[in-house]
Amino acid sequence: MATRTDQFISPDYFGVDELLTEEHKLIRESVRSYVKKDMYS
Repeated sequence: MATRTDQFISPDYFGVDELLTEEHKLIRESVRSYVKKDMYS
């Protein structure tokens, strides 16, 4: 089975990323990678 490449780009229309700490961003990326792994397995 071929490995899929993630093409999704999350737009930040309201500038929320500026309000997040590095810890919050790390948590968000961890959740995204878990969901992607679970979705494609």
